[in-house]
Amino acid sequence: MEQLIPRHVRTKCQEKAAVHHNPGFMAYEVAHCLFEELEVIDGEKVHLDKLYPLAEQFPVDYRQAVRRAIDECDERLKNSKQEKLADGKQCPMLGSKLENCLNKATFNNCPNSRWRASITCNKVREGLEFC
Repeated sequence: MEQLIPRHVRTKCQEKAAVHHNPGFMAYEVAHCLFEELEVIDGEKVHLDKLYPLAEQFPVDYRQAVRRAIDECDERLKNSKQEKLADGKQCPMLGSKLENCLNKATFNNCPNSRWRASITCNKVREGLEFC
């Protein structure tokens, strides 16, 4: 699957998290940072529409899959309650939830022309869960 988030943003957030934690330990913190850097998460507000320009880098068929994923995740987010901490701050897991939603929705919307027909990919696409 193609990476939607630019590498320089991902690297910046990984280094920022590594200052306080072992690298790779705080994946949810990195994910939250990614969306803050892209101004998708702004305090308690989420602006998934800011991801559309990033989709322009992809070929048309895949671009459409990414745009559908953004729309689906935006709809899911609107239909679910915003999780808040007791002090009123946004849920620290929001970035991770967004990243997981975008990855899953993009995978599910993957055009057949880009699909790799491996045993594992086909089983995942059919809905087989892995432990």
